[in-house]
Amino acid sequence: MVYKYLHLFSINFPGLQTNYFLPLFLVLNLFLFHAKSANSSIFFIKSQATSTSTRNFYYGSKKEQSQWKSINDSASTKSKDNEVKASRHYKLGKQYITKGEYPLAIEHLEKASNYFNNEENLASTYLYLGKAYMLNINPASAIKNFLKAYELYQSEGNVIGKFATLVETAECFRKFSRYKEADSTLKQAIILQSTSVIPLDLIFGLYSRISAVANETGNIDKAMIFSKMALKIASRLKNPIYKAVSLNEIANIKQKKGDISAIDDYLYAAYLRKKTKQMRDMASVYSNIANWYYLQGQYNTSQKYLDTLAHISQNKSWPVIELELDGFRAANYRALGDYKKALHFQDKHYQHLIEYLNKTHKIELEKANFNYFINKKELIIQNQKELIARDKQLLDIRNKQRLIFLIAFLIFLILFSIVLYLF
Repeated sequence: MVYKYLHLFSINFPGLQTNYFLPLFLVLNLFLFHAKSANSSIFFIKSQATSTSTRNFYYGSKKEQSQWKSINDSASTKSKDNEVKASRHYKLGKQYITKGEYPLAIEHLEKASNYFNNEENLASTYLYLGKAYMLNINPASAIKNFLKAYELYQSEGNVIGKFATLVETAECFRKFSRYKEADSTLKQAIILQSTSVIPLDLIFGLYSRISAVANETGNIDKAMIFSKMALKIASRLKNPIYKAVSLNEIANIKQKKGDISAIDDYLYAAYLRKKTKQMRDMASVYSNIANWYYLQGQYNTSQKYLDTLAHISQNKSWPVIELELDGFRAANYRALGDYKKALHFQDKHYQHLIEYLNKTHKIELEKANFNYFINKKELIIQNQKELIARDKQLLDIRNKQRLIFLIAFLIFLILFSIVLYLF
């Protein structure tokens, strides 16, 4: 600013430029330089003092600062270790779901939920944890975890996460015959789909669930429409697992319609499951195939698939498969006339049914007990009739044998008498 005014002064008084201005300019310039340097030094000293005092105020002495740094480093390391542990348990949990080992999946996913701090990872963990509980026949814990996942996704504004959670929640309601709640949840997912861009694999899941609910509530035409839509998406994605899901559902609908081509879809679905090593789902398809042959009256073929199913599910924690297997075996042996084995598997089926209903549909326990005792009484009567029939058959055979022996003995006596007479 001073230079500006000096310049203006020299312009307005040109005669003073040479004689007076130059010495005056040099003196003023020197004075300003020293003043500026002094101010800068004072400012630097003040700022350093302020900075040091502030630092000491917040962090204390150097020893305390060192302690704080050690604590922060330790916390950071622990946080990283937790993330690593969480990721490991999360991956193992997902793998065990695929293998059908649901108790192990639950164990690892519960651990992952304790270690994860990131909300998005935690939401995904709750989603898979809900699925594992659902497949392990624990609807209360499944719904609880689905709700946690939905709330976390909602707080983050994650539309895709919310959509996926709604679809899985609807599947949980369907599995335990809560069809009104399943239908309501699927409608929420449809609304979300109409206002957002949803990946094709999740839309496939939505259509599959809509088809399953419609099929189980008697609307087989609607079920077929959505199953075919799901199959188209599976073909576009070139996903054999999704294709197997759709084929199995389509075959079930065809079976209800009396279409014998259902068996072709079942067999292809089983082939795809075996190819992709989806053993739990392959067991489910085999159960459907065995039931199809049973309904066609081909009991021996049905029995072959039931024996294969028993081998696949051996030492597995697959409660629904165990329930279906024992029920179909009882029915099949009954049709084959082996009432003793039918009674044995009827008892096993009843035990699994009670365990299942205790977890899911306690209201239906009384009805299940009534049906069981009626069926058991009928099987006992049939078994007794069979034993009486067998005893009668054995008695008839013995009587025939005795008669034949008596006739042969009489013939021998007659011949012997003739020979004696002649000689």
